[in-house]
Amino acid sequence: MSLKKIHLRKVLTLMFAEDAKKVSILRADIRDEIRKQAGAKAEGGDFHVPFWHDAKAHVNGEKDLHFAVIERIATNKGRERLYRALRDGFLDWWDNKRRWTNEASKSEMLAVKGAIDFQELECTVKVENLFALAIGHSKNRIIYPYFSEEPPLTADGARLGLWAIITSVGKYPLDEFRILDVIRGQSFAPSDLAFSGHERDEFVRRYASLLEMWEKLWKEYEPA
Repeated sequence: MSLKKIHLRKVLTLMFAEDAKKVSILRADIRDEIRKQAGAKAEGGDFHVPFWHDAKAHVNGEKDLHFAVIERIATNKGRERLYRALRDGFLDWWDNKRRWTNEASKSEMLAVKGAIDFQELECTVKVENLFALAIGHSKNRIIYPYFSEEPPLTADGARLGLWAIITSVGKYPLDEFRILDVIRGQSFAPSDLAFSGHERDEFVRRYASLLEMWEKLWKEYEPA
């Protein structure tokens, strides 16, 4: 099942979604798994990835995100509302809310990624598609995007997300990491959150609950 090897942003969405939304996502995941087992090819792709590429290019002055989104919408009209929401949220954060507006910055195309293996669950959480911003001459910002429209990224979600990001990536100072709720234009730094020291236990407990729910729903799709 895809829950056994999952992107951090998806597992955070599932962990904090309302039950109805959680079930809907898991059912879609199960149907995808059944199609995959039947040999069907995956349909479409993740439209968030090209958006994030455009956002990085905007930071570097290589593209204007307004025009880039118009071009994306022209080839994927079904995502128009979400593309616009992502654009507006990102630009609100970048233009109005980030905390280093007086210092020059440039995104660096560094291979910043990681993964966490949870052996007790036989699962892996992937932490990918971060981008690194060099701030002035001495600091970085290592930013992980959370794209979901629902649920919003709460302080608890950001706390578990940053724990996973820092644990999987390492090698950078803690204060350089951020997790960004793109649609709402809100970023969280480690200093914004009250870490308990039990984040791994909480993450595993929530993750195990999702796996149990997936297994129960899977039985509804098994042949009689």
